[in-house]
Amino acid sequence: MKRYLGPLILVLAGIALPLIGAQFSYVAKNGLVHEPFFFTVPLGEAMLAAAAIWALVTAWRRHRSK
Repeated sequence: MKRYLGPLILVLAGIALPLIGAQFSYVAKNGLVHEPFFFTVPLGEAMLAAAAIWALVTAWRRHRSK
């Protein structure tokens, strides 16, 4: 389980980051949505992809060594 701690932390950060960034969104009086931290959405998706690749490589190396 220790081997998967890194990808697990990355998954949690990838889920939490867009949620935290969404807290600062607001709708202006003219109806426009302002999202100053919109960059957290693709960043969170990249973190999830990196965690999946990291976990797959770790599992593959563990399976190969048996």
